[in-house]
Amino acid sequence: MNNKAKYGILLALLACTLAGGETAFADQVYELNPVTVTAQRSKAADLRKR
Repeated sequence: MNNKAKYGILLALLACTLAGGETAFADQVYELNPVTVTAQRSKAADLRKR
């Protein structure tokens, strides 16, 4: 891919972002419940072939 194509794609993505990308999702805020992650250590055999 040449430099002109790369700059064209970058410019198009930037234009999409500046054309209201932030304001379109400003009213959609979601708060999720907390997640607790626990782990236990146990000995296991290595099943990968070497």
